[in-house]
Amino acid sequence: KKLSRQIETTETAVRAEVAEEMLAEMGAIRERYEDTISELKSKVAISKAVSEKKEKLDRAERKISELLEKIEECEDEMVRMSETHAVSQKAAQNKIRELQTELAEYKSQCSKLESSKVELI
Repeated sequence: KKLSRQIETTETAVRAEVAEEMLAEMGAIRERYEDTISELKSKVAISKAVSEKKEKLDRAERKISELLEKIEECEDEMVRMSETHAVSQKAAQNKIRELQTELAEYKSQCSKLESSKVELI
């Protein structure tokens, strides 16, 4: 039981750490892409690129928008996974409490039976 609880605690800690690292990494990616978008927009305004160059920038902006959308989807999925994990963890904790109560009841019954046995002897 102790090992199982320790495993659950460790697993929860690891998942939380991974989630934090993923959020930090996604934040950094988002910042880099936003910087790239800003840079591309200022280059367009300054250089008045020819249509070929403009098309390349448009493609890059579309790609960045797609990537940002994917980042948002990942963030949403991480939130969903975190919520699911929290529900799962709460259910496991409730089950542990239930089993602990049941164990205490069994121990109490065993104690009573032992007392009855001693009285009979």
